[in-house]
Amino acid sequence: MQKQAKKKNVFILYKTKTGQNAPSLNLINITKIYNTMNNKKTHWLSSANKNYLGHWDLPEDKDLILTIKSGGYEQIYNPLLSKDHEQQNQLKKVVHWQEKGVKPLIVNQINSQNIILAVGSKYIEDSIGAKVSLYIGKYKNRKTRELDDCVRIRPHAPKPPTKPKLTEERFLKALESVKKGAFSKEKLFSMYLLTPVQKQSLKNV
Repeated sequence: MQKQAKKKNVFILYKTKTGQNAPSLNLINITKIYNTMNNKKTHWLSSANKNYLGHWDLPEDKDLILTIKSGGYEQIYNPLLSKDHEQQNQLKKVVHWQEKGVKPLIVNQINSQNIILAVGSKYIEDSIGAKVSLYIGKYKNRKTRELDDCVRIRPHAPKPPTKPKLTEERFLKALESVKKGAFSKEKLFSMYLLTPVQKQSLKNV
């Protein structure tokens, strides 16, 4: 049923994009076209277990800042193992995030220690609402003895975003907007890094 629905979606998407009817396709080609036309790419090292965050889900050029929603032990189903495998449904420590659409992360010992350092607490319950930085790190594969990619959490709190500065000309325009009621003082304070002189001018309005 899902395959038929996916095939139908591809046909509709193909016609919408090209203005032509889609040719007869097998399931492999359907998946390829569907992912390509939806701008989706599949990482070569991605896991079959799509329910949890992997290094292939992270941006390559910057950290991913996330907020801890909850944490605890959960039974993990691994689709790469048989249902009766001894390592199936093992209890693993999992962190869920407040940000919508972000998959939970299975947390190993190193990342657990880094969370403690980043949030300043040894306890999950006291870490709710804290922000952490995720990035693509490296670990030594015991089998191949090579360095492979992995998800790492930085052992320090994320740096707050730097506010932009306002030139004197732009500040005077913003000040006029505040006087006219088109812009609030609070918003100007929160959005920009003001000089002591600019702060005083804003307070006097």
